[in-house]
Amino acid sequence: MAYKFCRGVLGVTSSRIAEFEKAGVMLKTIRLEANGGLKESMSFTQINFCELVKEETWEESEWHNILTHRFFFVIFRKSASGNDAQATLERVMFWGMPTKDLNSSEEY
Repeated sequence: MAYKFCRGVLGVTSSRIAEFEKAGVMLKTIRLEANGGLKESMSFTQINFCELVKEETWEESEWHNILTHRFFFVIFRKSASGNDAQATLERVMFWGMPTKDLNSSEEY
């Protein structure tokens, strides 16, 4: 529901947001509990680590490609009554992984 709401606010009727795709931006929704804790984990493409270690260079790997995207996070907070339908928009933000963290993720 949250993703559909975000597309509606952006005026997008298709399941994909062409402008975000062209700019390399991934839309992710985050749902918080009323107390601010995470309601659920964020989904990403499943990583096949056996294939990842076979990649010739880190910069050409699928995992590097995901981590170097910019993200547009839309954060909702569940109402105090616990009703998901009454969740409120908490914050929106663009985020990109800092170079320092990207470099350290290559080591793992």
